[in-house]
Amino acid sequence: MMHPAPSAAELAVAAWYKSSATNANNECVEVAHFPDWTGIRDTKQAATPDRPVVLVPATAFTRLITHIRQG
Repeated sequence: MMHPAPSAAELAVAAWYKSSATNANNECVEVAHFPDWTGIRDTKQAATPDRPVVLVPATAFTRLITHIRQG
């Protein structure tokens, strides 16, 4: 059984990590890890209150990253 998706309050205080490939224009994404979930958001929208976050199951995010690394 999966944990419930994180709330807006949990998203607001989460530890977000920026990709190491971020360029000077902040054209990248940030991710935050939660029990059973991974949040993904656009770095360019840093000043936007309540910016959109895509939540995906952590297992799906892991598969995505594995697929990207494999080319």
